[in-house]
Amino acid sequence: MAAFTISWLLLSGCIGEEQNKKPGQSPEVTPYRTASESPQAKQPDKPKETVPDAKPGLKIYFIDVGFGDSTLIVSDGHAILFDAGNDSSSPAIRKMLTAAGVQKLDVLALSSNAPEHTGSARAISVYYLVETVWHNGVNYSNAAYRDALSVPGAKQVAVEYGDIFDFGKGKITILNPQKSRYLLSSGPDSIAMKVEYGDFCALLFSDSEGGAASGSDAGTVAGGLDAKITSGPVGIACQVIKVGNHGSGNSASFQLLERAKPQIAIISVGPNKDARLPANALIERLKLKGISVLRTDEVGSVWLSTAGNGYEIYSDR
Repeated sequence: MAAFTISWLLLSGCIGEEQNKKPGQSPEVTPYRTASESPQAKQPDKPKETVPDAKPGLKIYFIDVGFGDSTLIVSDGHAILFDAGNDSSSPAIRKMLTAAGVQKLDVLALSSNAPEHTGSARAISVYYLVETVWHNGVNYSNAAYRDALSVPGAKQVAVEYGDIFDFGKGKITILNPQKSRYLLSSGPDSIAMKVEYGDFCALLFSDSEGGAASGSDAGTVAGGLDAKITSGPVGIACQVIKVGNHGSGNSASFQLLERAKPQIAIISVGPNKDARLPANALIERLKLKGISVLRTDEVGSVWLSTAGNGYEIYSDR
């Protein structure tokens, strides 16, 4: 893999030339309504411009939703939204969906019942038809989560470790929850996934404290989540990792990083009551492994593009 170079768009991988142009300004979308609600129902307007690099392949958009989480996966006419931010994230998510040319969502994956991951789910489902909702199979009792999960007309699917979903030329493999749920707080059972396209792959953690690190050994608490993922049959060596739980000190353990060997770590984080996020311990751990760090609170939304044999990374700022 070639060395990375800094540009206005941030980081360029080993394929293609840097594209020094800013993302298009997208118009507001028109709310999606069913035919029964409006005789003139239509899906969101197609944007005049799109995010840089409209070539066929895989695009992953790490959306700046402040203190929350929302990742858009687009490939070969398919669109998967992994989490829906907090309750004020809908405008930012809709803007990115429109810029990416998304007309409907094949999948809305809700990682857990954490409000900063599910807050705008129903608002998004008003604007975009959702075919399937993925969840972690835990019967959470809070009403807000149940409302987010109950997208009208969508099929509900409980996912677990080892499940494989093909989308066009891409593939998603579920890394968490484990088949034997922990049924504790939302973190240990939160959905994590591996996204593959050709020779490229990315690990996407959500509310999960993927490492649950403990000192220099790490990966040994919160049910030993990292130990289960690193010792499982699914390979996790990937170029990019989206760190879980907004970069908490208990995310991305040394064991996980050693096995995954990522070049880039994405942290979705914004202003929060705990000013220590992302945690210094996590940042230092990534630096020790020589991993470049991109934080949405510093660079805005981040997106990557790959044709399957390399990748390029861009950002808002």
